[in-house]
Amino acid sequence: ITLNEAWSLLQKIEGIEIPPLYGPPRAGDVQDSQADVASVVRDLGHAPRFSFEEGMRRTLEWYRTSGG
Repeated sequence: ITLNEAWSLLQKIEGIEIPPLYGPPRAGDVQDSQADVASVVRDLGHAPRFSFEEGMRRTLEWYRTSGG
């Protein structure tokens, strides 16, 4: 999931349209990341219970109800 994809999903969930603001890179920013959870699934038997979208929906709901 890229930041652009996450931003698009957030807009879809919330029914809003706000263009992203891009600024210059900051010191320490990660430019590219390739996470691979295959070894965690294989070695620890971990399996995500929720899709990224469901996780985002649940997180937004938590913030709404907890005052976060």
